[in-house]
Amino acid sequence: MSAKTSTEWSWTIVTNGLQVAAFVAWKGYDIEQAGNVLLFLVWLVAVIGIASLFTHSSKPAAPPAPKSRWTIGFATAISTCAALVWFGYFVTASFYLIGIGALTLQRGIAKGEIRP
Repeated sequence: MSAKTSTEWSWTIVTNGLQVAAFVAWKGYDIEQAGNVLLFLVWLVAVIGIASLFTHSSKPAAPPAPKSRWTIGFATAISTCAALVWFGYFVTASFYLIGIGALTLQRGIAKGEIRP
């Protein structure tokens, strides 16, 4: 495994693990600060995703991530969204899904798989 691949895998595991840990700390152990951090990150992803629909990058797209890394990210996003809905954060979950979908769409457009 190359150093770049190791770094990408480490980044995937750490970011998704911190997202899950923040949610467990927030709802499992009643640590409100973890919820504030998690909601900030969820809204940040939503805003960046929606804003990406209105921008166009002329940079070539990065090579696609392996399916296993994509699956981990997708599973974390869906489980976070489902948990947000479960605890009554319907609007936050909706915008988070829109943001994730927009980022995925933007990557597809940048790679040439989807035509705008």
